[in-house]
Amino acid sequence: MALRELTLTLVARKMGAELLNYMRAKAISGPWAAGETMMVCIGANPYAAQLLRRAYSIAKDANAEWYAVYVSTPSLKELSQKEKLYLTEALNLAEELGAKVTTLTGTDVAGEIVRFAREHNITRVVIGKPRRSRLAGFFRAGPVPRLLRAPAQFEVQLVTPVTEKEPQAGQGPKQVSFDVKAYATIAGMVAAITLVNFVLERLVSPIALVFLYLLAVIGAALRYGTLPSLVACVLSLLTFDFFFAEPRLSFIMVRAHDVINVVIFFFTSIVVGQLAKITNQRNFALQLRLTRVALIEEMSKEFFMLPPVEQLIGGFMQRTEEWRSVLPLLRTTVLDDVSHIIIKYVSKVIEAPSFVLFEQNGRLRVWSKSGTKADLHSHEMAVAEWAFAHGEAAGAGTQTLSSAKVFFIPMKSGDEVAGVIGVEYEFRNLLPEQRRLLGAIASLSALGSMRWAKA
Repeated sequence: MALRELTLTLVARKMGAELLNYMRAKAISGPWAAGETMMVCIGANPYAAQLLRRAYSIAKDANAEWYAVYVSTPSLKELSQKEKLYLTEALNLAEELGAKVTTLTGTDVAGEIVRFAREHNITRVVIGKPRRSRLAGFFRAGPVPRLLRAPAQFEVQLVTPVTEKEPQAGQGPKQVSFDVKAYATIAGMVAAITLVNFVLERLVSPIALVFLYLLAVIGAALRYGTLPSLVACVLSLLTFDFFFAEPRLSFIMVRAHDVINVVIFFFTSIVVGQLAKITNQRNFALQLRLTRVALIEEMSKEFFMLPPVEQLIGGFMQRTEEWRSVLPLLRTTVLDDVSHIIIKYVSKVIEAPSFVLFEQNGRLRVWSKSGTKADLHSHEMAVAEWAFAHGEAAGAGTQTLSSAKVFFIPMKSGDEVAGVIGVEYEFRNLLPEQRRLLGAIASLSALGSMRWAKA
């Protein structure tokens, strides 16, 4: 019975994979799965580990294939070191539990989750239940309400996080920092617009002067975020009421059109501030993508500028003995160039000592390194040999030979490994974007060096 159940599970997964390929080829929208496929959505918080363990239990009981998905938004730059640690620990735990870890990028978290679920034939989505009150959720809508309203053909399962330790009295979950420079800048913008309004009130109706303060609200939203834009809005209203609304030099309004203008300005400024914030976030997300694409494009160009094997061989193929004497020199020269290119772009992703290793005379050796003081000991070389032989990441912060101080990722193309890249850093502490870029660098390096490494 156990063998029969295992066989049916494997058949269902195989049919699900074949069905997914067919649906992608025919552009058929899903889900339409042959078996249970689940995804769990995690975030940079202390409850991600609880959510992953619960999802693992559900997937194990259902014999389901499952994904652990994190949506990287432009707010990643605002994460504290503690939140980044929560995120990296959650991603490492997901890999240990057997999930397929995927990182998505976008400003719309719910939209990215729905898109991924449709593309991968997800039948069940597991996500944490919001801990905010309804009032807080009204001002800052999370992905859960949108997922529940989404017209998708998958089941949404909410998991309530359990608080392991209550915060002590006087300690909030997050300290709000007060940026004096930001609010001083906002006050300066409001003061400058007020001076302009003193000049314009002789030329235009005072009713229209209130809307010039939208410039301060938009500037605060683009530069500093939501709360400073609300401060700019309130400060602008008080300034307009005090200097331009009758009776002047008081916070009292007696004319109905002034009250109406102030109310319209208040709601308009909130909408405009939110739109400016969304625009700023999308621009930042676009810059991240452009930076990633530019890095990969520049590295690809440098690899394409290297001479191919066929060009350097030339007429040597007719004279075997001469070719045998020239090949080691050509191979060393080209691999030197390749290794320096790899070190250059790895240093752009992470500031840590890095190494590039290729095989020579049947053993790996350090071909290039980021600094003269950086060095690999015999233990690290043994870990590099393992990563090269098995084509899997190993070393510091991984699940294999984690006692080393350097982690190694193979430059792998298909089933062949050209060499390995080593970084003196904990792999588990890398952010999702850094892991993605290092993986892309390793793949490009394999394509650029495979022929010469195997020559």
